[in-house]
Amino acid sequence: MAADPPGSQTNHERSRHWITDVQVSPGNSDPNCTFSARMFADDELVCDLPAIDSTRPLQWSGLLLCNVSPTSTLTLRLCKNIGDRPRYFNFPPYVISHADEETGEATLDEARKAILNDPISARHTLDADTLAIVIDGYRLGFRTLFIVCASLTAFAFFATLFLMPHISLKREDDKALKVQAKEELERKKEAKLRGLDV
Repeated sequence: MAADPPGSQTNHERSRHWITDVQVSPGNSDPNCTFSARMFADDELVCDLPAIDSTRPLQWSGLLLCNVSPTSTLTLRLCKNIGDRPRYFNFPPYVISHADEETGEATLDEARKAILNDPISARHTLDADTLAIVIDGYRLGFRTLFIVCASLTAFAFFATLFLMPHISLKREDDKALKVQAKEELERKKEAKLRGLDV
C-alpha cells in the first residue's frame, strides 16, 4: 500500500492510498479448491478479488485506489471453495496507520489462526521439529480439554444429585391402604366364584 505523491491534493482528514498487492501465505496444495477474497475498508466492500486455483500462489496484483483516513481499517475476507462448498476466513481489521512508513507494506501475522483454521495445511510448511511441537501442543490441548470437561461433568452430576430435592413416596397410611386393597381383591374374587357357582 502506498500513499499518493507529496505533490497531489489530498484532504487532511482522508488520504488516498493505493493497494498494489495482496498476498496470502502459506498457500494450499489441494488441486480441487479455489480461493477468492474480498477487501473491506471501514466495513464497506472496496474490492472483490477474483478466484485463483490452488496451483498458483495466493497473490492478487494490481492497483486499487482507496480514500481512507489514518484511523480507517482494512479487512480481508478469504474464501476457500472445495467443490461448491465455501469456507470463509476473516482476517482481523488492520489500521491503515500501522503500515510501514518506508515501504508502505502491512503484514497480518495470522499463522496461529491459519493453523487452527486448517491444521492439516501446517504439515506441509513446517519442519519436522516444529511439526512435532505443534502435534504435541494439539495432543496436550485435547487432553486438557477432555480432563476439564470430564471433571465438570462429574461435578455437575454430584451437585445435581445432592441439590435435587428428595421426595419420599411413602405415606403414613400405606399399610392400611394395602390391607384395604387386599380385602377388596378378596371380595371381588369371592363374588366371581359365587357367580360361577350359580
